Amino acid sequence: PRVRRRGRPERRRGGARVEPSGPPGKRSRGQGLPHRIRCSGTAAAAAGGGVRSPADGEASATVAPCGEATHSGGPTMNFIVDLPGPVLAQALAYLGADGRALRGALSVCRAAAERLRSDEELWQALSQLHFRVSDDRFQQWPRISSWAVLYDVLEQWAPREGFYHLPQTAPWGILLLLRFDGGRFAGDVLWPRKDTTGAVRFEHTEVLQIVFDETGSMEASFCGTPGVLQFNDASLILQPTDIPERQQRVPDAPHDHDNRRR
Repeated sequence: PRVRRRGRPERRRGGARVEPSGPPGKRSRGQGLPHRIRCSGTAAAAAGGGVRSPADGEASATVAPCGEATHSGGPTMNFIVDLPGPVLAQALAYLGADGRALRGALSVCRAAAERLRSDEELWQALSQLHFRVSDDRFQQWPRISSWAVLYDVLEQWAPREGFYHLPQTAPWGILLLLRFDGGRFAGDVLWPRKDTTGAVRFEHTEVLQIVFDETGSMEASFCGTPGVLQFNDASLILQPTDIPERQQRVPDAPHDHDNRRR
């Protein structure tokens, strides 16, 4: 004869005690699914609406109300904007170096837009990622006190650094070097001169400098005598004149740039 057991023993699943889901000897339509679970450990903390420190042998991660995830001993993480500045900068770097596009992408989230406006550590990390600006080099801009402003300045002017060939100037054309120098954006004319050994050196004559204020606004001025710099129908014409005793060789592999007016 078959013997029917009048009850089922309790079973434990993952630290939770499961009671029988129906009367003794019968199963519900749900094939014995528990109708009441007495949680212990992290499950009890989640059901009670709070977060507690894990006991021995329990997982360190718990579930907090409102979908917030937290770890023992660490802050609550609500969104990507809660990441540290350098980590968030690594994620935002995939959007490119366009500051306007970066602000536009994060404007849909008020918390993200607010952090982008106020977090200097984030802008410092973005400047170092896109423009390789070290802490020491930041000191070259004494009038710029904000990394966010410096980022805007570098975004506009750093791509313009390099060598430019101006074929319509002088009788044979000259080279113009645009670069950051001590926090200024400077333009140097490179003019070939032979030294005593017969080698040709390119001497630098600064003809243009652009300085920036605390808001990133620029102020441009031209250096040298009128014989060095002239204007003709909004075109820049550079002519050789007496060059100071400051000599420097051109790098072996100059950048190739088209003739462009700046």
